[in-house]
Amino acid sequence: DNADHLILVFRDDASAFNGEKIEQLGLEPHIITTQVAPRDGFAELASVLAILASQLDRFATEIRELARPEIMEMWEDRTGKLGSSAMPHKANPVTAERISGLARVARSLVTAFLENIVLWHERDLSNSSAERVIIPHLLLTIDQMLDDTWNLILRLRWSPERMYEDLMKSRGAIMAEALMNLLIRELGMKRLDAYRIAKELAEKATKTGKPLYEVAAEDPRVGKYFGLSRLYEELDPRRYLGPVKYLVQQAVYYADEVLEKCEL
Repeated sequence: DNADHLILVFRDDASAFNGEKIEQLGLEPHIITTQVAPRDGFAELASVLAILASQLDRFATEIRELARPEIMEMWEDRTGKLGSSAMPHKANPVTAERISGLARVARSLVTAFLENIVLWHERDLSNSSAERVIIPHLLLTIDQMLDDTWNLILRLRWSPERMYEDLMKSRGAIMAEALMNLLIRELGMKRLDAYRIAKELAEKATKTGKPLYEVAAEDPRVGKYFGLSRLYEELDPRRYLGPVKYLVQQAVYYADEVLEKCEL
Protein backbone atom coordinates (compact mmCIF):
# COMPACT_ATOMS: atom_id res chain seq x y z
CA ASP A 1 0.00 0.00 0.00
CA ASN A 2 2.79 2.41 0.88
CA ALA A 3 4.44 1.74 -2.48
CA ASP A 4 1.15 2.46 -4.29
CA HIS A 5 0.74 5.74 -2.44
CA LEU A 6 4.30 6.71 -3.30
CA ILE A 7 3.68 6.11 -7.01
CA LEU A 8 0.38 8.00 -6.97
CA VAL A 9 1.97 11.04 -5.32
CA PHE A 10 5.28 11.19 -7.16
CA ARG A 11 4.32 9.33 -10.37
CA ASP A 12 7.39 9.07 -12.62
CA ASP A 13 9.66 10.45 -9.88
CA ALA A 14 8.70 7.74 -7.38
CA SER A 15 11.73 5.53 -8.04
CA ALA A 16 14.11 8.49 -7.89
CA PHE A 17 12.55 9.67 -4.63
CA ASN A 18 12.80 6.17 -3.17
CA GLY A 19 16.46 5.84 -4.20
CA GLU A 20 17.32 9.25 -2.79
CA LYS A 21 15.83 8.51 0.61
CA ILE A 22 17.48 5.10 0.79
CA GLU A 23 20.84 6.68 -0.06
CA GLN A 24 20.37 9.26 2.69
CA LEU A 25 19.91 6.42 5.16
CA GLY A 26 23.07 4.70 3.93
CA LEU A 27 21.13 1.67 2.69
CA GLU A 28 20.91 -0.20 -0.60
CA PRO A 29 17.55 -0.92 -2.28
CA HIS A 30 16.43 -4.45 -3.10
CA ILE A 31 17.09 -5.09 -6.79
CA ILE A 32 14.62 -7.97 -6.94
CA THR A 33 11.56 -7.74 -4.72
CA THR A 34 7.83 -8.44 -4.55
CA GLN A 35 5.09 -6.63 -2.71
CA VAL A 36 6.92 -7.61 0.47
CA ALA A 37 10.63 -6.87 0.74
CA PRO A 38 12.65 -10.11 1.09
CA ARG A 39 13.19 -11.06 4.73
CA ASP A 40 16.53 -12.83 4.24
CA GLY A 41 18.32 -9.63 5.17
CA PHE A 42 16.67 -9.65 8.57
CA ALA A 43 17.49 -13.33 8.94
CA GLU A 44 21.13 -12.65 8.10
CA LEU A 45 21.29 -9.83 10.65
CA ALA A 46 19.74 -12.07 13.30
CA SER A 47 22.22 -14.85 12.52
CA VAL A 48 25.19 -12.50 12.80
CA LEU A 49 23.91 -11.11 16.09
CA ALA A 50 23.35 -14.65 17.39
CA ILE A 51 26.96 -15.45 16.56
CA LEU A 52 28.02 -12.30 18.41
CA ALA A 53 25.90 -13.40 21.37
CA SER A 54 27.63 -16.79 21.35
CA GLN A 55 31.06 -15.14 21.32
CA LEU A 56 30.10 -13.04 24.34
CA ASP A 57 28.68 -16.16 25.96
CA ARG A 58 31.96 -18.00 25.37
CA PHE A 59 33.88 -15.24 27.17
CA ALA A 60 31.38 -15.08 30.05
CA THR A 61 31.35 -18.85 30.46
CA GLU A 62 35.13 -18.93 30.76
CA ILE A 63 34.99 -16.29 33.50
CA ARG A 64 32.30 -18.30 35.32
CA GLU A 65 34.49 -21.41 35.16
CA LEU A 66 37.62 -19.63 36.34
CA ALA A 67 35.70 -18.01 39.22
CA ARG A 68 34.79 -21.35 40.80
CA PRO A 69 36.27 -21.55 44.35
CA GLU A 70 38.39 -24.57 43.50
CA ILE A 71 39.97 -22.63 40.61
CA MET A 72 39.57 -18.93 41.49
CA GLU A 73 42.04 -17.64 38.92
CA MET A 74 39.81 -14.88 37.52
CA TRP A 75 36.56 -13.40 38.79
CA GLU A 76 34.22 -10.43 38.71
CA ASP A 77 34.77 -7.99 41.55
CA ARG A 78 31.63 -8.08 43.68
CA THR A 79 32.82 -5.67 46.39
CA GLY A 80 29.86 -4.00 48.07
CA LYS A 81 27.35 -6.29 46.35
CA LEU A 82 25.27 -9.06 47.86
CA GLY A 83 25.96 -12.65 46.90
CA SER A 84 23.81 -15.71 47.42
CA SER A 85 20.66 -15.03 49.44
CA ALA A 86 21.19 -18.26 51.38
CA MET A 87 25.01 -18.35 51.59
CA PRO A 88 26.51 -14.96 52.56
CA HIS A 89 30.06 -16.11 51.76
CA LYS A 90 29.23 -16.87 48.13
CA ALA A 91 29.93 -14.32 45.38
CA ASN A 92 27.73 -15.21 42.43
CA PRO A 93 29.03 -14.33 38.92
CA VAL A 94 25.80 -12.44 38.25
CA THR A 95 26.90 -10.45 35.21
CA ALA A 96 28.55 -13.39 33.46
CA GLU A 97 25.53 -15.58 34.17
CA ARG A 98 23.19 -12.96 32.71
CA ILE A 99 25.27 -12.82 29.53
CA SER A 100 25.05 -16.59 29.14
CA GLY A 101 21.32 -16.58 29.79
CA LEU A 102 20.59 -13.81 27.31
CA ALA A 103 22.71 -15.57 24.66
CA ARG A 104 20.21 -18.42 24.75
CA VAL A 105 17.40 -15.97 24.09
CA ALA A 106 19.29 -14.38 21.18
CA ARG A 107 20.01 -17.74 19.55
CA SER A 108 16.42 -18.91 19.96
CA LEU A 109 15.06 -15.86 18.11
CA VAL A 110 16.95 -16.73 14.92
CA THR A 111 14.48 -19.50 14.12
CA ALA A 112 11.60 -17.01 13.86
CA PHE A 113 13.65 -14.79 11.53
CA LEU A 114 14.33 -17.77 9.26
CA GLU A 115 10.67 -18.76 9.30
CA ASN A 116 9.75 -15.25 8.13
CA ILE A 117 11.61 -15.74 4.84
CA VAL A 118 8.87 -18.02 3.55
CA LEU A 119 5.68 -16.11 2.67
CA TRP A 120 2.52 -17.27 0.82
CA HIS A 121 2.70 -16.18 -2.79
CA GLU A 122 5.49 -13.82 -1.66
CA ARG A 123 3.02 -11.33 -0.25
CA ASP A 124 1.36 -12.39 3.03
CA LEU A 125 2.01 -10.52 6.28
CA SER A 126 2.58 -13.42 8.66
CA ASN A 127 6.07 -12.02 9.17
CA SER A 128 4.76 -8.71 10.50
CA SER A 129 3.41 -9.85 13.87
CA ALA A 130 6.54 -11.88 14.54
CA GLU A 131 8.90 -9.06 13.61
CA ARG A 132 7.16 -6.62 15.93
CA VAL A 133 8.31 -8.91 18.74
CA ILE A 134 11.59 -10.45 17.62
CA ILE A 135 13.36 -7.42 16.09
CA PRO A 136 13.20 -5.18 19.18
CA HIS A 137 13.75 -8.14 21.49
CA LEU A 138 16.88 -9.25 19.66
CA LEU A 139 18.39 -5.76 19.39
CA LEU A 140 17.68 -4.93 23.04
CA THR A 141 19.05 -8.30 24.14
CA ILE A 142 22.32 -7.77 22.26
CA ASP A 143 22.55 -4.22 23.59
CA GLN A 144 22.22 -5.52 27.16
CA MET A 145 24.80 -8.24 26.53
CA LEU A 146 27.35 -5.77 25.13
CA ASP A 147 26.80 -3.44 28.08
CA ASP A 148 27.18 -6.33 30.53
CA THR A 149 30.32 -7.61 28.82
CA TRP A 150 31.95 -4.20 28.99
CA ASN A 151 31.11 -3.87 32.69
CA LEU A 152 32.39 -7.39 33.31
CA ILE A 153 35.72 -6.55 31.70
CA LEU A 154 36.05 -3.41 33.80
CA ARG A 155 35.45 -5.38 37.00
CA LEU A 156 37.66 -8.37 36.20
CA ARG A 157 40.17 -9.42 38.84
CA TRP A 158 42.78 -12.17 38.61
CA SER A 159 45.46 -13.91 40.66
CA PRO A 160 48.75 -14.93 38.99
CA GLU A 161 49.69 -16.70 42.23
CA ARG A 162 46.59 -18.87 42.09
CA MET A 163 47.22 -19.59 38.40
CA TYR A 164 50.70 -20.88 39.26
CA GLU A 165 49.35 -22.95 42.16
CA ASP A 166 46.77 -24.58 39.90
CA LEU A 167 49.44 -25.17 37.28
CA MET A 168 51.59 -27.01 39.81
CA LYS A 169 48.81 -29.25 41.11
CA SER A 170 49.69 -31.80 38.44
CA ARG A 171 53.23 -31.95 39.86
CA GLY A 172 54.57 -31.06 36.44
CA ALA A 173 52.71 -33.86 34.63
CA ILE A 174 51.38 -31.28 32.15
CA MET A 175 54.96 -30.95 30.91
CA ALA A 176 55.05 -34.54 29.68
CA GLU A 177 55.06 -33.29 26.10
CA ALA A 178 58.17 -31.21 26.80
CA LEU A 179 59.86 -34.32 28.23
CA MET A 180 58.86 -36.34 25.18
CA ASN A 181 60.26 -33.68 22.84
CA LEU A 182 63.48 -33.54 24.84
CA LEU A 183 64.01 -37.29 24.45
CA ILE A 184 63.34 -37.10 20.73
CA ARG A 185 65.47 -34.01 20.13
CA GLU A 186 68.47 -34.83 22.31
CA LEU A 187 68.58 -38.62 22.18
CA GLY A 188 67.09 -39.28 18.77
CA MET A 189 64.50 -41.54 20.35
CA LYS A 190 61.55 -42.75 18.29
CA ARG A 191 58.45 -40.69 19.00
CA LEU A 192 56.34 -43.62 20.19
CA ASP A 193 59.06 -44.78 22.60
CA ALA A 194 59.51 -41.26 23.95
CA TYR A 195 55.73 -40.89 24.27
CA ARG A 196 55.43 -44.07 26.34
CA ILE A 197 58.26 -43.07 28.70
CA ALA A 198 56.87 -39.55 29.20
CA LYS A 199 53.35 -40.93 29.82
CA GLU A 200 54.63 -43.47 32.35
CA LEU A 201 56.68 -40.90 34.27
CA ALA A 202 53.87 -38.32 34.25
CA GLU A 203 51.46 -40.86 35.75
CA LYS A 204 54.06 -41.75 38.37
CA ALA A 205 54.55 -38.07 39.27
CA THR A 206 50.80 -37.64 39.72
CA LYS A 207 50.51 -40.80 41.82
CA THR A 208 53.50 -40.17 44.09
CA GLY A 209 53.13 -36.39 44.36
CA LYS A 210 56.74 -35.87 43.33
CA PRO A 211 57.64 -33.30 40.63
CA LEU A 212 58.00 -34.74 37.16
CA TYR A 213 61.57 -33.52 36.79
CA GLU A 214 62.57 -35.48 39.93
CA VAL A 215 60.77 -38.63 38.78
CA ALA A 216 62.45 -38.32 35.38
CA ALA A 217 65.89 -37.80 36.93
CA GLU A 218 65.47 -40.98 39.01
CA ASP A 219 64.54 -43.05 35.97
CA PRO A 220 67.68 -44.54 34.33
CA ARG A 221 66.23 -44.13 30.83
CA VAL A 222 66.26 -40.36 31.36
CA GLY A 223 68.51 -39.61 34.34
CA LYS A 224 71.44 -41.30 32.62
CA TYR A 225 71.56 -38.47 30.10
CA PHE A 226 70.09 -35.47 31.93
CA GLY A 227 70.84 -34.17 35.39
CA LEU A 228 68.28 -32.82 37.87
CA SER A 229 69.03 -29.16 37.13
CA ARG A 230 68.76 -29.68 33.37
CA LEU A 231 65.41 -31.45 33.71
CA TYR A 232 64.13 -28.74 36.06
CA GLU A 233 65.00 -26.13 33.46
CA GLU A 234 63.57 -28.06 30.50
CA LEU A 235 60.31 -28.87 32.30
CA ASP A 236 59.66 -25.38 33.63
CA PRO A 237 56.19 -24.37 32.33
CA ARG A 238 57.38 -20.79 31.88
CA ARG A 239 59.70 -22.01 29.11
CA TYR A 240 56.77 -23.53 27.25
CA LEU A 241 54.72 -20.46 26.45
CA GLY A 242 55.80 -20.02 22.84
CA PRO A 243 55.34 -16.59 21.22
CA VAL A 244 52.61 -15.68 23.71
CA LYS A 245 53.59 -12.00 23.97
CA TYR A 246 53.54 -11.63 20.20
CA LEU A 247 50.15 -13.36 19.92
CA VAL A 248 48.63 -11.15 22.62
CA GLN A 249 50.01 -8.04 20.96
CA GLN A 250 48.58 -9.11 17.61
CA ALA A 251 45.17 -9.57 19.22
CA VAL A 252 45.39 -6.10 20.76
CA TYR A 253 46.38 -4.53 17.42
CA TYR A 254 43.46 -6.26 15.71
CA ALA A 255 41.02 -5.08 18.37
CA ASP A 256 42.29 -1.51 18.00
CA GLU A 257 41.78 -1.67 14.21
CA VAL A 258 38.22 -2.94 14.59
CA LEU A 259 37.34 -0.29 17.17
CA GLU A 260 38.84 2.41 14.96
CA LYS A 261 36.70 1.29 12.01
CA CYS A 262 33.65 1.41 14.24
CA GLU A 263 34.72 4.89 15.42
CA LEU A 264 34.61 3.73 19.03
